[in-house]
Amino acid sequence: MKKKISYKDAPADIREAIETGEVVMDLIPGPDQLIRKKKPITIRVDDDVLNWFKTLGKGYQTRINAILRSYMQTHQK
Repeated sequence: MKKKISYKDAPADIREAIETGEVVMDLIPGPDQLIRKKKPITIRVDDDVLNWFKTLGKGYQTRINAILRSYMQTHQK
């Protein structure tokens, strides 16, 4: 049986941004990120997670992508 993972397992900077709702400048897309090719996918996330991102307003999908990119870059090293 796999261990259930929660946002509390995320790196501290991402977890703190989620908990405080603060904008993390590193998560705001730069011009190079805007020209990257995007691939449409279907992903299942918890209702409360999606609703929270939506409360942040327009661009919530971009923010989710930025958090995933940050996590990926942290774990590639």
